[in-house]
Amino acid sequence: MTENPSTIDADEVDEAGEAGETIDFNAWLATEQAARGGGKRIRVFGKVIALPTDLPLGFTLALDQTSESSDLDDVKKMVAALYGDDALDHWVKEGLGLFGFQVLLAYGSAVAAGQTVTLDEVAAKVREANKQREQGKAQKPGRGKKGKRQR
Repeated sequence: MTENPSTIDADEVDEAGEAGETIDFNAWLATEQAARGGGKRIRVFGKVIALPTDLPLGFTLALDQTSESSDLDDVKKMVAALYGDDALDHWVKEGLGLFGFQVLLAYGSAVAAGQTVTLDEVAAKVREANKQREQGKAQKPGRGKKGKRQR
């Protein structure tokens, strides 16, 4: 009986000479990344950062966590997945505002997901999303413009 594949040490498989081909995910991933080419670079407050060529799983997981949390560590994980470990601290030190933060996060995730966008395009989308969010707060469902319940 064969062990659970998740517990087999790759060196043991090679030494044992077990039948069957071992498919190398790492080799495939390296080929895939080489085919995508280098990531876009962005200069943020004097630091040049090469953005990932694929949306990092760490970003997606941190994004899920931050939707249910306001923990600064969750936000740092999300930013670090795209821009590096010290990026958020550097941005805060440089005085980055909320709008700029939103643009950087949206731009980095769009580029990593393979989209071809400019900072201006992303900024316009962020402005529109912020406007929609504010309109949603100002006019609650079931209420008119002056906040009175409609019948």
